[in-house]
Order: sequence, then C-alpha cells, then structure tokens
Amino acid sequence: MSDQANPLKKSLLKEEQLYFIHVPKCAGTSFISLVDERYVIDEIIPTHYDLKMLQERITDEQLASYRFIRGHFPYDLIVPRLPKIPRIITFLREPVVRLISNFQMRQRVSDPLQGLQRALQSITLEEFLSRRDLMDIFSNRATRLMGGNTRDRDGKEIPNLELAKERLSGFDFVGIVESYNDSLALFCYLFDFP
Repeated sequence: MSDQANPLKKSLLKEEQLYFIHVPKCAGTSFISLVDERYVIDEIIPTHYDLKMLQERITDEQLASYRFIRGHFPYDLIVPRLPKIPRIITFLREPVVRLISNFQMRQRVSDPLQGLQRALQSITLEEFLSRRDLMDIFSNRATRLMGGNTRDRDGKEIPNLELAKERLSGFDFVGIVESYNDSLALFCYLFDFP
C-alpha cells in the first residue's frame, strides 16, 4: 500500500526532522536506541538531558541541522526555534505507574536535573506521595513537556493540560508503553522504518 493509499502512512523524508519528546519512564531509552541506528552521529542532537546546553550552546542554526532531536526537552524549547514544525512523536504510559517507576528509579540513580537521589533514598513511597514539593517535580511530566505551564485562578503555576492535549492531537505518532511492541510495529509501518 502506498503512502497515498493510506493517509496515515507517511515516510520520513530525508529533509524532515524527527523530534521525540521523551517522557521519563516511558520506554524512551529503548525506543531511542532503535531509532538512533538510522542516523549518523552528527545528525542527532548531542544531548538528552542538558537544558542549559540546549538553551545556551546549541544555536538555532545547529538545532535546525539535526535530523533527530530526542530527549527530555519541552516542546516550547524546541519547536519555536526550528524553521518548520518537525515530525513529532512520543510514548505515553499510565501516569500513576509512570510516577512510581520514576520515584523508584530516582532512589537508585541521580536525576541530572534535580539531583534528588539523596532525599529520595531515605523516604518511602507513601512519604513521597505526601510531599507536595516532590509531587510538583515528578507528576504531570508529559503534560509539562508538551504544554508547559499556565496559572490557575489563584495564580499558582500548574501544567497546561489543554495546550498539551491540543499539541498531542497534532503529533505524528503517539506510542503506548503498555503496548510497546505493537506501538513500535505501528511506528515502523507509518514512518517506513525497517
């Protein structure tokens, strides 16, 4: 079946950029390792976590030259800097399971952005869930990566759910961690990846 016969199938063209919003604990490392193989190293953004490097050392021209942009990078730090909208993809996971998995991982491994390993090692899951300061860091990561933040009626900063949903509806692909193998097969079919 050709791309024209199936409007959902659209091969990734050489001149198109692929932008993978990696929501932590949503199979991104596994997915990235497969997609990285399709590119040469100079075609891939050289950082995955370093927001300071992204903002201060990677110019807009450099960002536009990468064919594969992937990482824990918010939509608002990538898309506005590009000359045209890239093909945007992500994987999502049941949010409570993702939050718990993220907490457990951060008890073992230091977070490059927050550095909270020491604080998390000494608390239980129940204590973690009762700490509003930690919940503000760990919860709603997908929403914040895709939609940024907004303010509620009281002026408190909250994740922008409406903007995240609007943007997500325009993504070229959204995989589901709980159906990872099927999602991967669908991605390969839609993008004509081997």
